[in-house]
Amino acid sequence: MSAAAGFWGAGRAARTPYTSGPGTVGEPVVLGGRQIATGDLIVADPDGVAVVPYDQIDTVIAKLETVRALEEKLDKDVEAGFCEPLADLLASDRVVWV
Repeated sequence: MSAAAGFWGAGRAARTPYTSGPGTVGEPVVLGGRQIATGDLIVADPDGVAVVPYDQIDTVIAKLETVRALEEKLDKDVEAGFCEPLADLLASDRVVWV
């Protein structure tokens, strides 16, 4: 068992649904305020959980290629010595102070 699987399992076991009647299979559920339906893609790692609705999976996968390319470019830039000065970043319009 991987560390992530052990973490997300957390030793929990579903209780019987018979306290309020028989349960159902295939119906949407709400976890953490987010509805999850049959067919939705769930991706989890130690940093968190993402739910991608079934009808958006292809769009999200297509956008992941762009994210991957940008991250690879940034990794190479950092390896080459890129370091954005913190004062410039904080003074830019890319920071919203709340």
